[in-house]
Amino acid sequence: MTLRALGRPVTTASTLLLLAALLAAVSACGRRQAAETAPAGDAPAAVPVETLTLAPDVFQRVVTLSGSTEALREVDISAKLAGSVERFDHELGDALAKDELILSLDLRPFRAAVTQAEAGLLAARAAADKAAKEYERSRELKARDRISDAEMEGADAVAHGATGKGNDQVRFELTVMALNPRLRIIAPWREWNIRGRRDALDYAAEHNVPVKATMERIYSQDKNLWHL
Repeated sequence: MTLRALGRPVTTASTLLLLAALLAAVSACGRRQAAETAPAGDAPAAVPVETLTLAPDVFQRVVTLSGSTEALREVDISAKLAGSVERFDHELGDALAKDELILSLDLRPFRAAVTQAEAGLLAARAAADKAAKEYERSRELKARDRISDAEMEGADAVAHGATGKGNDQVRFELTVMALNPRLRIIAPWREWNIRGRRDALDYAAEHNVPVKATMERIYSQDKNLWHL
């Protein structure tokens, strides 16, 4: 259906929209008038409100942090001797002064060691006194030609430097066997690799054996006809 108004055609849809707008305006005016003329007893109920009084207070702030600490200086602690710990004189983390005692060791093993050492010292002194007396007795016997030099020194062998070709070896060894047959005779010229006087001097120099002969004066000289 088509309506004409003011000389222009109006469609049905436009008419419906216009009517809806007029009805909305009339309804709004009616509600506003009703609100203005309505009695006070019909007002909405008041909403309960709770009031608080503010007062200053102190709040503690707790801050939790994670991390690690490092020492400014490091000290190496080592024991001068081994032993069993008897007690600790400080707790972990205590401040220590220089040369301050950290712990105490059980002193019983050390006291026992000292006692044993003292006993050994006494035994050594007794042995030294006995040796001195025996040496003094040997000197007296040597002065009376009752013992030889080898017996006095407690030697079990006698060595001589006579060559293997001369007759000195015969005189030396017969004398030793006559004085003490139990002594062993060592003749390096016959038993070792010494084949001459130069070898003997080299051996003496290598083993720090003091000798009067030298390379320049390698032979000994007798003072008289009797070889004395």
